[in-house]
Amino acid sequence: MEVTGWKGAGTAVNAPRGDKTDWFDMNNAKVDDNDYAFNVPGKPDYGDWLRLTDFGFGEGDIPSGSTIDGIEVQYKRVADFADFINDSAMYLRKTSGQVGDNNASATKWATSKETATYGASDDKWGTTWAESDIVDNSDFGIDLSIYNSDDELRCGWVYYCQIRIYYTAPAADHRKSSFFKMF
Repeated sequence: MEVTGWKGAGTAVNAPRGDKTDWFDMNNAKVDDNDYAFNVPGKPDYGDWLRLTDFGFGEGDIPSGSTIDGIEVQYKRVADFADFINDSAMYLRKTSGQVGDNNASATKWATSKETATYGASDDKWGTTWAESDIVDNSDFGIDLSIYNSDDELRCGWVYYCQIRIYYTAPAADHRKSSFFKMF
C-alpha cells in the first residue's frame, strides 16, 4: 500500500445546512498558515457546512488503475471556550454530494490549537471509492459542521484541512516490458 502526500483544498465555501449560522473567511481553511475560517453556532445548535473541495489529486499522486484503500482527513482547529464546541457532522464528498459515514467525533475541541485526524489507511468512510471519484475531480472533498452545546454563543476556528489517500497501485504488466517485446 502507498500513500499520497497531504493536500489542501482548492475551494472553500459556506454551504447552507438549513437556516443555521454561516462560516466566515472560508478561504483561510485552505492552507496551513495563521489565518482561519470560523463559525459561531447558535445556543445550543449546529452551524452550516464548511465545504472544502478540489484537493488537486492527479494521476501523478494516484496512478491509473489504483485501488483506493483508505482516506485520512486532518484539521487544525481550536474553540474559544473548553467543553462547548465539537463536530456536529463530517462527510466526504463525491460528485453526487455527501457520501458514506458521518465521521464526526463527539470529543470537545481544545482551547489551544490542535490537529485532529479522521479516517485511516483502511477507512473508506463507509462507502466505495473509484479512482475517478478522487483523481482530477474538483468535487471530491469534505463537509464539516460544528456544534455548540452551551447556552451562550461560542466560536470554533479551522486553520486548515488536508486530505491524503492510501491506495494500492496496479501490478506492473511484465508483458509490456522491452524484454518481451523483442520476441
